[in-house]
Amino acid sequence: MATGFLSQVALADDESVTGLEELPPEKLEVVEERRIDEAALNEDPEEQRRALAQLPDTEVAEETEATTSFELYGSARVHAINTYDIETGSSEQKISDGNSRIGARADWQYSPGWWLIGRAELGIDLVENFTTRGDQFGDGGLTTRLLFAGVETRELTLTAGQNWSAYYQVAGITDRFAIFGSSASGVYNAATAGQQTGTGRAEDVIQLRTYVHPERWAPRLKPFKLNLQYQRGQPIPQVDDASYEYSYGASAFLEFQNEFGFGLAYNRAAVPENLVTAGTSGLNGDAEALAI
Repeated sequence: MATGFLSQVALADDESVTGLEELPPEKLEVVEERRIDEAALNEDPEEQRRALAQLPDTEVAEETEATTSFELYGSARVHAINTYDIETGSSEQKISDGNSRIGARADWQYSPGWWLIGRAELGIDLVENFTTRGDQFGDGGLTTRLLFAGVETRELTLTAGQNWSAYYQVAGITDRFAIFGSSASGVYNAATAGQQTGTGRAEDVIQLRTYVHPERWAPRLKPFKLNLQYQRGQPIPQVDDASYEYSYGASAFLEFQNEFGFGLAYNRAAVPENLVTAGTSGLNGDAEALAI
């Protein structure tokens, strides 16, 4: 369900597709399909929206108009899983939830080219046999996936709240497995969704996403993305009464019109020195993640 999602097309620009208009219709159609497929694979709904707004056939909205939009959405997902018991050697087929979610998004263009935005998204287990949602293994109920508000222009987005991390913007490119995909890349850690370290759906985070548009002088390039974030005092998972001093992350991604790209991401959550020297927490240093 959706009504008047005008900000999606307002972020597009005629010059953002320089070079694509010269392609024959059949080739252009393939490019559009690839972008739609790639956007759908990204778990970050704001990144999906940005990607789709750059489609060549997207209509450009009048930025002089004051616009307001509101969208409700939901996704019901289930997985078939074969579980194997090492001790007994037995296996069992189960149907589990596949990270189903419901959410709402709103935006208001309060000035030409400037929007106030907000999103709330909840995770829900439709089937409670098994779930990969961080901190919840078969507990059911609702959990907060996203909850943030901010300001947006064509060149930047500034938000505060719980949002997909700067690290995920690069590590998420490899998140193609329906289950456990981002566990291997360090997005999800310590049986969480990466909220506290800031690698996944970072909690209580301030984020700046910038989009540099080099199309005028380099038509083969897509907008260059630079992402920065900062957290303070998040609890350390699996350690009682302890918190990280701070956490920060940064990522950059450069992509060409032919769908090839290069990304680099780094995240660091600082562990207090006294926890490391005491040796009782099991921690031997800061939590760091690097993705290329």
